[in-house]
Amino acid sequence: MKANRGGQKIKDPLPCGASALACAPARRRGQVGMDLRQFYRLDQTFGGWLCRAAGMVTSRPARVLPPSEWRKVAVAKYVGIGSLVLSVPLLQLLRRYCPQAELAMVTAQSLADWARMLPVDRVFAWDIGSLSSALRSFPRFLHSLRSWRPDAFLDLEFFSNTSALIAWLSRAPIRVGFHHAQSPRGRLLTHYLPVTPRHTSELFAGLLWSFGVAVEPLPSLLPLRYEPQRVRSELRSSPPFRWQRWMPPPPVMPSPPP
Repeated sequence: MKANRGGQKIKDPLPCGASALACAPARRRGQVGMDLRQFYRLDQTFGGWLCRAAGMVTSRPARVLPPSEWRKVAVAKYVGIGSLVLSVPLLQLLRRYCPQAELAMVTAQSLADWARMLPVDRVFAWDIGSLSSALRSFPRFLHSLRSWRPDAFLDLEFFSNTSALIAWLSRAPIRVGFHHAQSPRGRLLTHYLPVTPRHTSELFAGLLWSFGVAVEPLPSLLPLRYEPQRVRSELRSSPPFRWQRWMPPPPVMPSPPP
């Protein structure tokens, strides 16, 4: 919101959300980024038509490779730095059950530097800062992804039709993602799960669960390098905290029911 000379608030003509996709190119003179509402409209209309058309010619693989035989695995998440961080337990599970596999993160160009901090071997970045840049960079982005020849493609987007199209166009024989009844994206996936009221990191790890991989206990985002009970006792005995005998025990966060 902005204020004019009379002190009256007016609506900002360029809505800018927290997502990296919405405002990847900051408001530069003569350049306007593609906001989330514009992307959503294009994805639901044009992307939905393409999903339905591609679904008519999509066939399922004759043999589904188990995770132990995957050699190249692509994990896609195009929007949200927080979602990239929450994909770490899934990546750790892939490292545990597919130690021989090469992992790649497929994401937006604005999140590429963040993606390189994750436990992956390479990053495929698509410039979706604006509609023109998305169309211009898509052929080279898709060519590099298809040339890599992934064995499995894990799509972490919940509702995007475009992400399912990219998974299908990558020619990966195994394509795993999320699906709901009102979306055509499930037609392009070989395996899919519904979106349930669970923590996002548990939903991401559930994509491997669909192949029989044990995902519990879920790997932590940041392994503790200390003993919580020991630290608590030392804090209580230290001079600044001797008077705080009422310190509660460390909190325990229960997992949601299945």
